[in-house]
Amino acid sequence: MRRSILSFLIFFSLTVGPAIGSASANSGHYGGPGTSVVPLQSNDIRMVRESVHFVAVDNLKHWGPMTWEVTCVFTFQNTTDKAVDVPMGFPISQMRFGHPDAKPVVTMSDFKVDANGKTIATTVKKDGSKKYPAGIHSWSLHFAPQATHVVTTRYSLMGSRTNDGYTYVRYTLTTGSTWKGPIEDVKITIETRDHAGLPPDKPGEGNDPCIKEGQTDCMLPGVIVSGGKRPEQQTIFSWHLRDHEPKHDLLFIYMAAAHDRFFLRQMLGSDGDTMEYEENMPAYEESELRDLMLALYGKSLKGQRLYTELVKHWWYYVDPAFDESKLKLEPDEAKILQRK
Repeated sequence: MRRSILSFLIFFSLTVGPAIGSASANSGHYGGPGTSVVPLQSNDIRMVRESVHFVAVDNLKHWGPMTWEVTCVFTFQNTTDKAVDVPMGFPISQMRFGHPDAKPVVTMSDFKVDANGKTIATTVKKDGSKKYPAGIHSWSLHFAPQATHVVTTRYSLMGSRTNDGYTYVRYTLTTGSTWKGPIEDVKITIETRDHAGLPPDKPGEGNDPCIKEGQTDCMLPGVIVSGGKRPEQQTIFSWHLRDHEPKHDLLFIYMAAAHDRFFLRQMLGSDGDTMEYEENMPAYEESELRDLMLALYGKSLKGQRLYTELVKHWWYYVDPAFDESKLKLEPDEAKILQRK
């Protein structure tokens, strides 16, 4: 399987003071003078809660580049009786598209951060460890003795998919260990907004389970699948971890149903010349061809004969916002829809 990592979604914090230890970090502890920072170990600030929510955008009708809207909410607590200023930050993710030697492209945009609901201005600093060449969004937060702050980051993230149809979501948890003690409560939610077919849980085949010490890029146990009663409505994948000591990084792999619908539309538009997905094509009559093309864009055919064939397939999706007048059609698809 050819793999293309979707992105690195990693949260950092930066703190001023002598270096006590070092680590590469998600929700890690960083510090240093000037325009660059390096990882440290915190003995004062504890991450109480971590909630991360990914929502896929514009991935339902076409197969190609996609975007994630990401919201991360972190609750931090000063466990000491002294006040402390804690510079914090978030790395600017980048990725190579296509060839491994291609120039990296920054994948994060519209980055915003607030603390306790108040917007905070950020600046970009260099990563002294050189792990994130695009730099780190940074800001400072004051903690009174025993104070608790809720830090929220929001941003858009460019995603990518492999040629064989798989989408990768990576979230780094291990650097959360640079905060004091375990993380009391961790919630990670990935909302695909389209039914997801999962690859086998076999080593090298897809979602490799996290079973070895220090293993990264693996599937955390305890995934919860939800969203609706029917399989095609189950589009939400989540994890809920308590008193979590981060030892693994999450790599979640799925096949979005949009992939199959895209190639099935191509089949219909090419008079059956593209036969790779023939086994996934529902049985249909020639008179139903136009309706089938619209169903592949999300139109509900409930009550029609063709509907009984469509619901047999995992990729079938009814888009509540379906509007035929707003479809962006390929020329061959438009010819099919011109039929009466």
